[in-house]
Amino acid sequence: MKKINIGIVLIIIVIIALAIHIVTKEKTIKQDFNNIELVLNDYFKVYNKYSLLPEDDRDITKSIDEKKYNSYLSDLKKDLSNFVLDEFQDSFFNTYKKRLDEQVLGQYMSKEYTKEITNIGSKNYNDGYFIFNLDIKITVNKDKRISPIFNEETGRYVGDIKQQIGVDTTKENIIFKKVDNEYKIVYHGIIDPTIFNFEMDIPGGGLWQIQY
Repeated sequence: MKKINIGIVLIIIVIIALAIHIVTKEKTIKQDFNNIELVLNDYFKVYNKYSLLPEDDRDITKSIDEKKYNSYLSDLKKDLSNFVLDEFQDSFFNTYKKRLDEQVLGQYMSKEYTKEITNIGSKNYNDGYFIFNLDIKITVNKDKRISPIFNEETGRYVGDIKQQIGVDTTKENIIFKKVDNEYKIVYHGIIDPTIFNFEMDIPGGGLWQIQY
């Protein structure tokens, strides 16, 4: 009888310990999500900063100083290293650099291009990864080449310029991993639309921009 009672007590202890572990883990994950949201907002400040060139270089018709641009890229790499896991930093840097290169080459030029998280649609935890599904508002003020042609002599794009001014929305996914008590990004599904909801084709050609 005593053996049976001891067995029951051990089972109860295991169940209690398991329940405490589950509750503690859920609280820890919840706190992790709260902490990551702060990091997420800081990361998007960096994203917005490096979505466009410095203010005095935001002219689609002019070339920029190469030395100055390389210094800007060095700042980008340094800032990204504060947020992105080491093995993914080159990939992130190349994605950002490609966007900036397009502006340097005159394919388009962003005078303003900012993303704001308007809502976290869902957040999930899976095997050490924190997954966020975000609703994003994009504020756009951009000069864009229409049917751009690359000029080999100048190394820049030429063509008619249309202005895009307005507000649009998109959805993006971003994944964090906790490493040494720091939250690092391992994936960001960056979506940069080229055609916006506030652009409409109109008879006779051209685009109709709606100012919000």
